[in-house]
Amino acid sequence: ANYKSFNFEISGVQRIVVRTDFEKKKISDYLQVIEKSFENTVSWPEGCWKLKVTNPDQGWKCLRAPLDVKVEGVEPYPKGHFSVDLVVTQGTRRYNIPVVCQMTVVIPVVISIKTIQTGEPLNSDACELKVMDITRLGPLPLKDLQSVQGYRAARTIPPGMIIHRRLITEI
Repeated sequence: ANYKSFNFEISGVQRIVVRTDFEKKKISDYLQVIEKSFENTVSWPEGCWKLKVTNPDQGWKCLRAPLDVKVEGVEPYPKGHFSVDLVVTQGTRRYNIPVVCQMTVVIPVVISIKTIQTGEPLNSDACELKVMDITRLGPLPLKDLQSVQGYRAARTIPPGMIIHRRLITEI
């Protein structure tokens, strides 16, 4: 519907080759769109996380026509290695380009300053707030000293350990 009609007039045996005009695009062309999507979705405090796209040179071919770009799969608390999709739509054609990311997160977390025995109630005397890199930490840590109130240790917590929900239970 978007293309003009075209008639071929051929005499004899000839091969007809029809090519569409295309252009090569790269993920690096859309880094601002990707970063803006993360800024709008990520719930980490501003300035505490850093995003790096590890495959900016990955590309695809598309027609020379207007296209819409959006990012899908951004979680509220991403960290470490993960991927999201750069979704490029051009008319009815849709391209899903995987964007491989590395996010470093450095935030204030609650850590134990002394050994906390199993079953012992947590309080602010046994813990302190410290800014740490939690990129490789699996569970989400507690982020303020008030959040330890009303909990006890589910197992023995050694000094210097980051306090998270798997280590504590409600009293």
